[in-house]
Amino acid sequence: MAAASALDGDILSGALPSVGLVRLLPEDDVYRRYFLNSPDAMLVAAPSGMVLDLTPAMEILLARPAAEIMGRHTSELHPDSLRQFTAMRFAKHVYLCWRGFSLRTETLALTGSGEELPVEISTQRLEIGGTPYLQATFRDISRRRAIEGALSASVRRYRSLFNGMSEAFALHELILDRSGKPCDYRFLEANPAFERHTGIRREDVVGKTMRQTMPREEMFWLHIYSDVVLSGRPIAFEQYSRALKRHFSIFAYATGPLQFAVVFSDITRRKVAEQDLRLSEERLRVLVDSASHVFWTAGPGGSHDDMSVYRQFTGLSRKQLRGNGWLKPIHPQDRKKVLAAWNKAKREHVPYISEYRLRRFDGKYRHIMSRGAPIFDDNGKLREWAGICIDITERKTAEYDRRRFTLSMMRAREREKELLSSALHDETGSSLVALTSSLVLAEGELRSGRCEAALPKLAHARRLIKDYAGRMRSIFEEMRPPSMNISGLSGSLDNLVSNLSRAVKTEIKLLKRLPPESSMSEWTKTVAYRIVQEALTNALHHSRAKHIRVLAQSGLGRVHLSVRDDGRGFDAANPTARDRRARLGLNIMKTQAESAGGWLRVTSAPGKGTEVFADLPLTQEEMEHDY
Repeated sequence: MAAASALDGDILSGALPSVGLVRLLPEDDVYRRYFLNSPDAMLVAAPSGMVLDLTPAMEILLARPAAEIMGRHTSELHPDSLRQFTAMRFAKHVYLCWRGFSLRTETLALTGSGEELPVEISTQRLEIGGTPYLQATFRDISRRRAIEGALSASVRRYRSLFNGMSEAFALHELILDRSGKPCDYRFLEANPAFERHTGIRREDVVGKTMRQTMPREEMFWLHIYSDVVLSGRPIAFEQYSRALKRHFSIFAYATGPLQFAVVFSDITRRKVAEQDLRLSEERLRVLVDSASHVFWTAGPGGSHDDMSVYRQFTGLSRKQLRGNGWLKPIHPQDRKKVLAAWNKAKREHVPYISEYRLRRFDGKYRHIMSRGAPIFDDNGKLREWAGICIDITERKTAEYDRRRFTLSMMRAREREKELLSSALHDETGSSLVALTSSLVLAEGELRSGRCEAALPKLAHARRLIKDYAGRMRSIFEEMRPPSMNISGLSGSLDNLVSNLSRAVKTEIKLLKRLPPESSMSEWTKTVAYRIVQEALTNALHHSRAKHIRVLAQSGLGRVHLSVRDDGRGFDAANPTARDRRARLGLNIMKTQAESAGGWLRVTSAPGKGTEVFADLPLTQEEMEHDY
C-alpha cells in the first residue's frame, strides 16, 4: 500500500471510514438535491471510468455541456497527451479508494475551447443504494500556479544576483540583552563570496552569533553595526579584523527592525601596499572612502518607484526619487550620456552599462560604474530591470595619476630634445660657416698657385675643426659623460667639478661618501649626475655665488645629494622673470628625481643663497618597495 501511494505524485489522505466513505440513501430525489445543488465542480463515475453524472459547476468549469461529458471515459476530459496516463491513474484511484483511501492529484483538464486548465482533483469512494462509484471533485488552480511561477522566477532572479556577487554579502540580526542594549548579532544568510573574502564557510556561520564564530573579535564591530541599526544611517568604512587577520572595505545598512546587511571586500593586499608606501617621508596620503555598492531594480518601462539602498547612498527621499529623480545626484556634466545609455538599453532590451560621477549623501562625488540587465519571464516578456552600482573612484584616481606622470615625463623629454637641438644648431651652424669660409679662401689661394698663402687659412680651418670637436665632446658629455662607464658616479662627479672649476672663478667644493658603484642602479647614477650638473649650471649662471658646496652621500638604502651656494637667492613664492627661467631647470631636476622613485626640494631666499636637496633610492628594488 505504501508503494502504491507514492506513484504519480498522488497524495493519499489515509483511510477515512467515516468521512471519506459517503453513503447516500437510494431515493433519487435526495441524491439529486444533494448532488445538483453542490457549489463544487464534481462528477460521479463508474468503476470502468465512464462518467455517470456531474454538477452544473462542472459544466461551468470545463465550459462543456453535460451531454458532451456524460457517458464518456474520464480520460477524455484531459489533453490527448495525458489520456493514456490518466486512464491508468483512474484505475489506480479505483483500487485505492475501494480500500478506504481518498486521493488528491494535480493535472490538466481540457475545456470546451481547447484550453488546458490546471486543476486539482480529489477522489473518494461513493456508495448509492449499495452500489460503489467514484466521486471526483475538480478545483481550478490556474491562479495559484501563476502566483507560484512568479514567486519562483523572483527567487531565481535574486538568488542568481546573490550568488553571482564578487563582493561578500551577509545578513545579520542584532541581539539585545534584557536591558535592551545590543550584546551580539547573529548571521542569518551569506553568499558564496563570503567564504572567499573571509576564509570561513557559510555553513559554519549561518544561524550562529558573532561571539560563537569569532570569540576573539573586537567589540568595535558590534558598536558600529548597532549604530547602523538603531540610527538607520548607512556607513561605509575600512577596518582590520583581528580575528580574521584581514583588512576589509565595508558598506553596512539597515534592512529592517533589528536587522542589517553588510557588503564587503577583502582589501588586505591594498592595505599592505599602503602601509609600505607610508614608510617614505613624503607618503602623506589620506585613505579614500570605502567603495560601496548599490543594487537597484526598475520596472519594465524603466521606472524607479523606490530604491531604498540608492536612497540611502545618495540621501534622496522617496518622493525625490520618482520619475527621473534618480538622475539628480549624478554630476550635471554626466547626466546626458547616462540618460542616453539608459534609454538605448530600454529601447533595445540590451544590457546597460555607464560610468559617471554620483553625489553621495555627504555631498562628495564618487566615480560609479553602473551595470544593469533586463529580466524576462518564461514567455520572453520583459518583467523588470536589475543592476548594481560599483564605486570605482580608486581606479579612476590611479588612472589620472598615471596620465599626469606620463605627461610630465613627455614634457621633460621634449625639453631635453629642445635644449639638445638648440645646442647642436648653435654650435654646428656658426662653426661650419667659419670653417667653410676658411676652406674657400684656402682653395682660392691654391688655385692661384699661392701655396704659402693658403697654409695660414688651412691652419685656421684645422683650429676651427679642433674647437668644434671640443664643443661637441662637451655636449655629448652633458648627455652622458664617458667617465660614467669607466669610473662611475664618483669619478664623473670629480670630472664635472674639476672641469667647471677650471672654467670659472667660483670655488666649488665636492664632498663624497658614496657606496660601491655596483650597489647603485644605472638609472640612479645617471639621475644623480644630471641633478648635480643642472644644479651647478643654475648656480653658476644665475646666483653670482663665490662658493658652492656639493655633497653626495648614502645611507639607509638611499642616495642624498645637496648643492648649496652663497649667491643672491630668490623668492620662491614670487619669482621674477629671471627666477622663472631658473625654475625651469629646477622643474626638470624634480621630474628626473621622481622618475627614479625619489624626490627633490629647493630652499632659497633673497640674499641667503640656494640649496637643492635630492633623495634617490640606491636600486630599482628600493624604488619598487617605496611605491
